[in-house]
Parts: sequence; C-alpha cells; structure tokens
Amino acid sequence: MPPFQGGWEVLSGFDAIEDDIFRQLVIARLGQPMSKSATVEYLKSHFDEDAQLHQVYRYLDMLYNTQQEKIQQISVEHTKNLKEY
Repeated sequence: MPPFQGGWEVLSGFDAIEDDIFRQLVIARLGQPMSKSATVEYLKSHFDEDAQLHQVYRYLDMLYNTQQEKIQQISVEHTKNLKEY
C-alpha cells in the first residue's frame, strides 16, 4: 500500500487521476504545506520516497500539460462539496 493511501478517500474526485506521484504530492502538500523542496525532503524522511526536486518540477510540468483542466474541474467540484457541510 503506497503511503498516504488511507487519507486519499477524503479528497473525493481526485482519485480520477490514477497516479501515485500525484496522490503523494497532493496529500503531502495538504498535510504539510511547504515549498516543493521541503515537500521532497518530507517525502524522503517520513515515507522513504526517493524523490528529487528536479523530478517534481518535471512532473508538475507534465501534469500541467496533460491534466490541468481535469484537475481544475475536480478541485471546483470538491470545493463545492465542502461548502455543503
């Protein structure tokens, strides 16, 4: 079981992006909102993830080019659902 998987269910809709790296980055940034560099260190020290800062930047560029609209749509829907509580 990848780290963070247990908390992923509370982020309704984001599971439509079937990508472990995306999942780990989202949960890490929500749990510990820090710089990208600090997020990489957090993943290394707490979850033994061998992440490199340049890989994170490259991944975010790829994500922006391929999934931006989908992620924005999911974010809007998730926020609307939060307001209902």
